[in-house]
This record gives sequence, C-alpha cells and structure tokens, in this order.
Amino acid sequence: MASIRKRGNAYQVRVSRKGCDAMVKSFASRPQAQQWGRAMEHALDLQPMHLQTPAKSVTFGDLLEKYLQTVTPHKRGAKDESWRIHAIKRDPICKIPVSEITTRDAAQYRDRRLAMVSPGTVRREFNLLNHVWSIAKVEWLLALHASPFKEIKLPKEPEARQRRLSTTEWDALILAASESRSVWLKPLMVVANETALRRSELLALTASDIDFERGYLSVRKSKSGHSRLVPLTTTALEELQSWFSDPELNETRQITPSAVNQAFRKVCKRAGVMDFHWHDFRHCATSHFAELGLSAVELMAITGHRQLGSLMRYAHVQADHIRRKINV
Repeated sequence: MASIRKRGNAYQVRVSRKGCDAMVKSFASRPQAQQWGRAMEHALDLQPMHLQTPAKSVTFGDLLEKYLQTVTPHKRGAKDESWRIHAIKRDPICKIPVSEITTRDAAQYRDRRLAMVSPGTVRREFNLLNHVWSIAKVEWLLALHASPFKEIKLPKEPEARQRRLSTTEWDALILAASESRSVWLKPLMVVANETALRRSELLALTASDIDFERGYLSVRKSKSGHSRLVPLTTTALEELQSWFSDPELNETRQITPSAVNQAFRKVCKRAGVMDFHWHDFRHCATSHFAELGLSAVELMAITGHRQLGSLMRYAHVQADHIRRKINV
C-alpha cells in the first residue's frame, strides 16, 4: 500500500506490495502524491505478479501458496495435491527467495524428502515443483531463471507390485467379507476384481452408469479425465444387479475411501491374507484379462490407461500361464 511522508518541502510517496520492488517518488503537494500512489496501486492490482526481476521478499513458499489457492482447486486430484503442498511447505526450501534458489537447494530438498517418504512420492513432488515454477514464469510473469528442479537426478521409479491372489486366498477373502458388518464391501471387492476399476471409480458408480442389457458400465469420472465404457463379465454383471436392487446396499453406498481401506484391512486380517492392498485388485484383473489373450489396445480400453508403459505396470502374466502356452 502507499505511504506518504514529508521530507523538507516535498512529499515522498512509497508504494510497496509483497512480491514487487518498492516504487518511490516525490511531489510538491500531498494531493499529487496521493493521486500517484493510488494510480500505482491500481496498476499493481491489474498485474499483481508482474515483475521485471524477482524481489528478494518472494519466497518459494509464496509461489506454492498462490498455486494452492489459484491452480490446485481446479484439478481433479485437488485434495491430494493440497496435502502434498502443505507437506512441502514445511521444508526449509520454502523460505528461500526464488531469485536465490539453486540446483543445490533442489538436490538437498530431494535428499531430505527421501529420508522421509518413498522415491515415488519424491518423483511426484518434483513434477509438482516444476509445474509451480513454470506457472509462475509463464502465467504470473515472474522473471525467473530456469527451473532448479528440472535437472535434478531423481530416484528410479519403484518397481510395480506384482501381488496377485491365489484361488484359495480369494475364497478366504470372499468368505470373510460375507461375514463383515460392512455389507457393501463384498460387492465392491467382486466388481473391482472383475473390472479393474479404481476405488474412486467404484464409489462413484450409480445405477444410471450401468447398461444391464448390453453388459457395460460407464466411467464418467476417471483419474485421467477421460470417460470410458467397461465391458462386464457375467460375474460382475450379476453382482451389480444384486447391488443396485438391494435397498440396504444402496443406503450404505455413501462411504469414504478411508472406510473402504479400514474395512478391507480387517477382512484381510481375518482371512489370513498378507501383503495385499485394495489397489492390487486392479493388478489382478488387468493381468487376468492379459492372460485371456486381450490385446494392449483392448486392455487400455478397459483400464483407461493412455500409455502402454503405464499399462505394463499393471499387467503381470504369471510364469505358469506362459509355460503352459509354450508347451501346447
């Protein structure tokens, strides 16, 4: 905001705004100083982030906060990204002025985070940090140097999980789920194992998303932002018909992801199934479809993957299956 003080016979006005270099000018009268001050404040309001050079007062934490308020809310994964940004803001790198951040600072940030979180989390955080830097430079018109996060060597992508259920384990899980007080858990498990749907996609399903005559369901809210039609197996179709015709199940469908995880962990413990996560159902279903002989294009139509590399992290054909095929 503008501040005015008298210095000798002149009136000096100073306009300062966080993130901008202060502007100072002297006038013969106070009204002239006030008029100029208001004009400069209005100009800053029109382009609040326009800088010729980054001011030392602009920290990386300031950029993250602006990104959190203006960019994150428009993303499909806004909630998860909000948690990620709040975690990053606790790191010392957020106190460094953007004009002074170097690749050394970025590398030290990487090392600190690797001591606390998984390599996959660090890779996702660096993707976010690079995007914040790019948005600040291109859209907010900050005069920034090249991103210090871009050239940093990141840990390798963790190996994809290959955990699949045996027939015995699946039977034990279904039995335990049938005895669970969470009556919605068993239908969710069966449909997940038969369709490769993500947990969020399952919880968003409504009766209008399912074509019971043709045997398809429509995924309207996908992680990738694209909708898709998923063909249903006979087992999945029968389970969905029972699901949406049962008033008790419909009344209890407003559940949270954390509730699913909590109930599923209890069922796994009761069934004696170790090291199996809910998301592994997606691996099981995708791998099973691959073993049936579906092409990569057909698999991607079911799973919603847009890239072959992403699909291959989910399709794990068992060695026994390959052995039987080559010995036919």
